[in-house]
Amino acid sequence: MMNIMFAIDGKLITPSLSDTILDGVTRDSLLTLAKTIGYETEERPVSLDELEKAFHNNTISEAFGAGTAAVVAPVKTINIRGVDLHLPEYSHENLSAKLKTEARTHTNRKGRDIYNWNSHNLELP
Repeated sequence: MMNIMFAIDGKLITPSLSDTILDGVTRDSLLTLAKTIGYETEERPVSLDELEKAFHNNTISEAFGAGTAAVVAPVKTINIRGVDLHLPEYSHENLSAKLKTEARTHTNRKGRDIYNWNSHNLELP
């Protein structure tokens, strides 16, 4: 299972938990880390209209899947109503790359364990 996250207008946005959007350690960890490095996070519905508008206004900087096996998986293209909308190229400067690095640092015992995550023996690839 994987959740989807969008960086829109300087915020990390992901759909709220529901019967079809599952809670998970990776999802929660990335939201926590995003807040720690200064990003506002929102858990709420994300409509196709909102995504189209964000593409049109150039306020969407990235989209990525978040899940246990991949941690983060960048999205290159989103097809809405038959139109391919392309996201900016992935780089180490992207929020998703920073979050993945932070997650690895915290779970691989390389940094301070300020969230007490290592007591749960989490290992991220």
